[in-house]
Amino acid sequence: MIYPFVHGHVLRGEMTGIRQALFEKSERAAAFGAKIIFWTEGAAPLANDEWDAFLYQAKDFAVNHDVWLAPSVVMLRIGEEKNDNLALMIDPDGELVYRYEKTHSWYPTDSDGVIRTADTPWGRIGSVICFDLDFPSFVQQTGQKGVDILMVPGYDTRTISPFHTQAGLIRGVENGCSVVRMANESTSVAADWRGNVIGWQDTFTTGDQVMIVDMPKKGRRTLYGMLGDWFAYADLMLVAVLILAAGLRKRTPGTV
Repeated sequence: MIYPFVHGHVLRGEMTGIRQALFEKSERAAAFGAKIIFWTEGAAPLANDEWDAFLYQAKDFAVNHDVWLAPSVVMLRIGEEKNDNLALMIDPDGELVYRYEKTHSWYPTDSDGVIRTADTPWGRIGSVICFDLDFPSFVQQTGQKGVDILMVPGYDTRTISPFHTQAGLIRGVENGCSVVRMANESTSVAADWRGNVIGWQDTFTTGDQVMIVDMPKKGRRTLYGMLGDWFAYADLMLVAVLILAAGLRKRTPGTV
């Protein structure tokens, strides 16, 4: 889809206002003591010719507030049929540690399918975006890479809320990492690597949509995270063998 409208000064002004509101909310979170701050999916809209200015502002924010800032961006490529749905990570020194593009999407993506991570004083952090979380074999990278906290910006609808978020928490149990899924038009949930819910916020009933949670700094290594579906297949084979063995024991001598 082409977005010629971003040439309009009015809509550019509206997008600037949206981004400024996000930085203001982030400032409040930092003042409360948050050390890692991230936004919902596509929260910050900008045209591709605004990228440099936005990135400078985001880096400046991270440095001035001594936080790890992970803004979620939808960058509109003027005159092209593709946009970039991104999750960034900027450290307190103002360095762009990673730029991750959504992999599983209904629109074109240039993602290389590699989940990015950052080592922080609060554990190894990784990011995927919304629908990515629905693919166990894809998210298994977090277990293989030893991710402690998986940040998931999302965008849902009332129809699939809170079920889409709840289902995604299974990825954390599978791979031994805490999951924080922040979603527009849905339910935001933070859960530890056991699946215990630590924080919960409903977009439709919460006026001030800033969620602050204390997450475990360390995840766990799991068999599924290391072996993937082979572990599940082995379980199924074991069940089949046990059922077969039980059936054979029930047979009596002379039974045809």
